[in-house]
Amino acid sequence: MHNFKTSFLLFTTALLALVSLATPITVLAQTPTTPTLAPTSNPNPSLMFYTDFPSQVYGIGESISISLNLKTTAVTQVVELAMKELPTGWTATFNGGGRAIQSVFLIPDTVSTIQLQLTPPTDVAAGTFNFTATATGQTLNASLPITVILQAKTPPKLVFSADLPTITGSPTSTFSYSVTLQNQGQENLTVNLSADSNNLFTVNYSYNGQNVTSLPMNANDSKSLSVSATALGTIQGGSYPIKLIANGGSTQTTLDLTAQVTGQVTLSITTPSGTLSGNINSGANNAVKLDVQNTGSAPANRIALTATSPTGWTVTFDPATIPQLAPSQQLEITMNVTPASDAVAGDYMLSITGTPADSAATTIQFRTTVLTSTLWGVVGVVIIAIAVGVVALAVMRFGRR
Repeated sequence: MHNFKTSFLLFTTALLALVSLATPITVLAQTPTTPTLAPTSNPNPSLMFYTDFPSQVYGIGESISISLNLKTTAVTQVVELAMKELPTGWTATFNGGGRAIQSVFLIPDTVSTIQLQLTPPTDVAAGTFNFTATATGQTLNASLPITVILQAKTPPKLVFSADLPTITGSPTSTFSYSVTLQNQGQENLTVNLSADSNNLFTVNYSYNGQNVTSLPMNANDSKSLSVSATALGTIQGGSYPIKLIANGGSTQTTLDLTAQVTGQVTLSITTPSGTLSGNINSGANNAVKLDVQNTGSAPANRIALTATSPTGWTVTFDPATIPQLAPSQQLEITMNVTPASDAVAGDYMLSITGTPADSAATTIQFRTTVLTSTLWGVVGVVIIAIAVGVVALAVMRFGRR
């Protein structure tokens, strides 16, 4: 029995040993964390110092200001500015934020813009001048070569031109011109615009549809303008000069235009009193005074006077033809009117026409009032008296019977 127990214990122990060898052992461990790396610097840090226009042309006497740009891909740092190459007699100033500076605080990947102001000596001559600006940081530096070319400055110059300097129209026309104004100098100007027309025309300038009296003109700028001229009053036919004036301070230009006014005849027919009516007597010649005037701007030649009247009437003019009437000239004529013999008292219309040889006719209506003759009135009274007397005698004679 004892041997059995001993054997059982040994068997159990061996069995447990075999089970422990067949089962894997689980080990609990903490999950490792990724270590935080310290930031590393740009493997290729740089300092960029540049300008968009490294070679520039200026006129002698012009202000020289050049935009410079700084940018770094390295760490934030202060960069010192200096001039490595500067021609004799020249001065250089770095400007930023509205004042002179000597250094720039740079943030990585951010562009800082500064202005380099260059001033030549007072006796500088035309030529080519080389400069070198430097930017020095904590670990990096850069240089920037710059070339300035000075030329004799072109004096201010304005030029006027017109496609059609002569325009033809009637006295009431608006004369319209297309003109071009150029600033051929190297200086910006404010140009005042005016005109001289001997006080005969109103002259207006317009630019882009707006009336203007002055214009800003940049160097080498050109602007297209519209110019309109309208006569202030009645003017005669002929050629009228209009001078355009553009004043840019130290420079001025003019342009001569012409308004070619074509003559226009305008007749006016009226009476000395201005009343287009009158009384005339039946059975007689009636003289009516008329005024014929040329209110136009050109001479009226060979003016024929005619009239349209009621049937049986006679209308003549003295003179029947006017050889010529100059502008604003007036002539008095006589219209002889004889009504028809059987015309009764009343109002009648006469159409009076003046026809120049080289222009349109003018027609007016003249109202006449016909008055019966005094003689016929006396005859009528006599006839009535006789009739009354005959009736009275008849009554007296037959009444006694």
